Amino acid sequence: MITLNGFSKYLAATGIDTYCYPDGFIGQYKPCQAYLYSMEELKLFFQGADTLPIHPVAKNRELIAPVIFRMHLCCGLRPQETVALQCKDVDLDNGILYIADSKVHKDRIVAMSKELWELCHKYDVVMEQRLPHRKYFFQRTEENIALTVLWQQQLFRRCMKQAGLCFPEGHKPSVYSFRHNFATLVIKKWICEGKNIDAMLPYLSSYMGHSSLEDTAYYIHLVPEHFTQTGLTDWNAMPEVPDYEE
Repeated sequence: MITLNGFSKYLAATGIDTYCYPDGFIGQYKPCQAYLYSMEELKLFFQGADTLPIHPVAKNRELIAPVIFRMHLCCGLRPQETVALQCKDVDLDNGILYIADSKVHKDRIVAMSKELWELCHKYDVVMEQRLPHRKYFFQRTEENIALTVLWQQQLFRRCMKQAGLCFPEGHKPSVYSFRHNFATLVIKKWICEGKNIDAMLPYLSSYMGHSSLEDTAYYIHLVPEHFTQTGLTDWNAMPEVPDYEE
């Protein structure tokens, strides 16, 4: 509605008779609020993902869920990036993910941890037996059709239900929340190791595929206050950050 109204205003400005929404008709935009999981919530979630029962319609979901969501948490990928991963993009010989034509048409290389690498290898062996010569790394059936972001979100909610997790009103974690958690956990780890965040932030920005350092600096504001009050970096000198990641 916002996009359409902007176009209508443009047409009106050029002298074309058109309809524009009345002022106040469209509600104000509310920036998305990042949700940071506790360690207990993460433990329960992956217990739910690991015990997901076989479903006659949602084929292979019990194999996909434990791997795809760990990939989100361990690599900070966007929801659309995991479902678009093709088998040729997953280098299981070297533990590398090739993210092709992602946001703003950027490509990047993402290294996996040893544990995630081994998990992906085990998953791939089983999936090759079920779906030989499949195109996508995360694929449900023999038809080479990519999973949708919506299907992934529904799988996420099913894992939540399986884990018995529920959240108060106003707190609605999503698949994207794993990306927020990845970034803040990396920053906290660097702080605990005494590393200079000013110098390290560009590495995180490149790894996550951000188009600017300001997008990455957003996550500093999510780090608990007692971490930001350390004297290990000049927080006032950090780039100005947006209200949310675009």
